[in-house]
Amino acid sequence: MRFKRFLFVLILIVSCTKKNDYGHIMVIGHGGMGLEQMMSIYHDNSFEAIDLALQFPGINGCEVDVQMDSDGELWLCHDVDLSSALGVDASIPECHTSFLEELVYQTIHEEKLCKLRDVIHLFDHSMQLFIDVKSYNQSSGIIVDPDLLKEALDDALIGAACQVSVILLNESWLPCFVSNYQTYLDADTKSSMDSNLSLYPDLSGFVVRSEALSRSEIEEYKSQGYKVFLYEMRSPKGIRMALDKNPNGIIPDDIRRALVESR
Repeated sequence: MRFKRFLFVLILIVSCTKKNDYGHIMVIGHGGMGLEQMMSIYHDNSFEAIDLALQFPGINGCEVDVQMDSDGELWLCHDVDLSSALGVDASIPECHTSFLEELVYQTIHEEKLCKLRDVIHLFDHSMQLFIDVKSYNQSSGIIVDPDLLKEALDDALIGAACQVSVILLNESWLPCFVSNYQTYLDADTKSSMDSNLSLYPDLSGFVVRSEALSRSEIEEYKSQGYKVFLYEMRSPKGIRMALDKNPNGIIPDDIRRALVESR
């Protein structure tokens, strides 16, 4: 009797402390292994960082930042200014392909600046590729044409086996992509999200900062058939808080920890 009572108490304790089931929430690498991730051995958006991230068991894909050069080639790069990461006082929209092909990051491994077309084969049919389209027009006074960028994207993705989605911060670019790609809007406020949904009901959903939406607001969008992915979480606590909101996926800056917390 005492043993049965002890066993009952033990089961009760274990059941009460059992971690929530987050296995249905996708984990997407942020620029590979993460942005501003001090423990990463490779620079974000490099071929090496993406290749490494996709080898982690349980990872569902990667988000990459894409910019177009003056020749129409697409490059993986987050920052508008190349000086701090690559030692060049310039931006991608004002540079030629041949010049950018020679650049390497100022890191211990000196990874080369990477073209989008060069990482496509890393993603198999089970993986998700999120392409965060950057439109840094103001950096050099050069106006990037969204129609030309879409044509370049179409060309770079020829033969891609994975599921591809586009993330846009620039609302004016939505008409160029929403009819042809799974398109997500990166917005800061729910009012902006709702107003764009009324204009573009074919949106796939939103990729937003973790603090931008509550769990109930996320559930509201999901009930309407839209998906929500959260980013900007760098600590274990931040990752757990994001998972507790039950989004469709998270784009963390520490995929190792995120995979531990979510599985």
